[in-house]
Amino acid sequence: MLSITKAFHEKGAAGVGDKVHPFFGKMTAEQWGKSMWKHLDHHLRQFGV
Repeated sequence: MLSITKAFHEKGAAGVGDKVHPFFGKMTAEQWGKSMWKHLDHHLRQFGV
């Protein structure tokens, strides 16, 4: 998981490309970034990090 997060951060908006989310469909780079942040924040809070 850490390597995926690091790769997402390093590639930035260009790394999103034309990837389609399996549930939400096509998303902009900004939407991907906000989604990733909310998801990680949820799990970090869940485990008290």
